[in-house]
Amino acid sequence: MYSEYPRRSVRIGLCLGNVAVDRGRCRNRQKELDTRRQSARNRRVVGGRFHTPSRGKQVLSSLFQRLIPISSAMSTIAPKLITGEVWDREYQRGDWDMLFSEDQLAHYMMVLGYLMKTKHPAHILDIGCGAGRLFELIKRVGFASYLGIDLSPEAIKRAQAHVVEGSRFEVADAYTFSTDAQFDVVIFNEVAYYFKKPAEVLLRYSRFLRENGFMIISMYQFLPASWVWYRIGRGFRTLDSSRVQNRKGQKWQVRMVAAPPQLGGEVAAKPVLDQRTDERKLA
Repeated sequence: MYSEYPRRSVRIGLCLGNVAVDRGRCRNRQKELDTRRQSARNRRVVGGRFHTPSRGKQVLSSLFQRLIPISSAMSTIAPKLITGEVWDREYQRGDWDMLFSEDQLAHYMMVLGYLMKTKHPAHILDIGCGAGRLFELIKRVGFASYLGIDLSPEAIKRAQAHVVEGSRFEVADAYTFSTDAQFDVVIFNEVAYYFKKPAEVLLRYSRFLRENGFMIISMYQFLPASWVWYRIGRGFRTLDSSRVQNRKGQKWQVRMVAAPPQLGGEVAAKPVLDQRTDERKLA
């Protein structure tokens, strides 16, 4: 009498073999379909006949296909207005304590280096000063006056601990802030990519600059920052630009930019947003 187990083993083996063959056929079929789809993408109907684009058109088409997800991503990158209460909760949770770590020093040092380009102790306006980490370092190189603004009352409360003579902090919205004072330097440290219209915001703050004054812009290097640099580069002259990287591979770009020479007070004084909501965001 033969055991039933060998038969079962043979049947199981044949079944597995058939499955393997079927899977192989499916894969080949899928490859064939993918090839046909790709060929269909590369063809266009011209006058009722199929036309295969030239190599140049294929390259342009490929670039266009790459730009589609980027452009759609830009629509999601466009910052949403954030209230001061949201920033307050994040500061209270400690989300921004990492700004005081050594990993952040590299781009701070670049900001300080550009700040020392002034021929005398500078009058400084710091937009989105946060809890005052950058000001801690600015105190060491000296200044004539310093004003830091931020939308978060919690951040300003923490920054007040660093106040020295000639410095002050205010809770203010970067979109609506105004002052009669003039400054040698306006700093946008890790802030510009929070603005919905960054170039217009910078243009507005250009009217607060003294003669030969300039702006310092620092941004973490990622996709939204590339979009902001593009917008800023179209209207502002770059005096100098540097890139820094920390031990973790995180990168920043820091630039000195000058206000447009044709800047007029009336143009700069126009509001950044014509239609505003109750939710406002300071960058």
